[in-house]
Amino acid sequence: MITFFPSGHLVGSAIVHIKDEKTIAHFGGINFNDAINPEPYLDFDAEIGIINGSYGDKIMPKELLEKKFIENVTSGRFNVLIPSAALGRGQVVCLLLLENLSKIDKEIYISKSIIENTKRVLKYPHYIKPEAIGMFNKLVDSPYFKIIDESKLNDLVEKGAIFIAPDAMLSSGPALKIFNLLKDKPQNKIILSGFLAPGTLGRKLAEGKVSINALLSLSELKVHTDLVENELLINKTLSNAKLI
Repeated sequence: MITFFPSGHLVGSAIVHIKDEKTIAHFGGINFNDAINPEPYLDFDAEIGIINGSYGDKIMPKELLEKKFIENVTSGRFNVLIPSAALGRGQVVCLLLLENLSKIDKEIYISKSIIENTKRVLKYPHYIKPEAIGMFNKLVDSPYFKIIDESKLNDLVEKGAIFIAPDAMLSSGPALKIFNLLKDKPQNKIILSGFLAPGTLGRKLAEGKVSINALLSLSELKVHTDLVENELLINKTLSNAKLI
């Protein structure tokens, strides 16, 4: 028997619990204290657990990371690019900026897909936290977020702005187009805020394998479990498991 439990990572993301000869829990992407998604469901036990190890042995204080992220965004650079997924990270970044508009002195441009996905999620409000419904409506209705017109990117870059666009790892999409317009000028900044898969441009930048003149900043926002939370998962759901 296979059961799907909420994992707290993305809208619709799930912990996969399998009952067969042994009980197995595949936690996938899992997150606690997310602004949008309900807390992970952990009222079960398993003999085998597969846990996301994105942060390894790190302890990731969410509030401190968010504070540093906003300081990074508002540091006075002419253009700021924040590559973000169109579902999940894109909304999280927009909501953080919405809470800190008094510190922002630039226009904010976001990909149309971020707003479109926000509207889609609002059609299924039972999948998100009740308080997130109001935040999503505020995001959709906000006059501070303008949609990126890719045909006018050169003009937008000339004026200076904050850009939020997919994809999050600079592999493709509008984020890559904007990156190519910003990378050669030191007055611009690229902020990488999440996990970067091996082989992606974002990962190569983070590892120093690709050099740019723009300022590169690694300012991670927490979207997976850290060491403390992984220990909680183990103690709560894997009491019958053996550590390997």
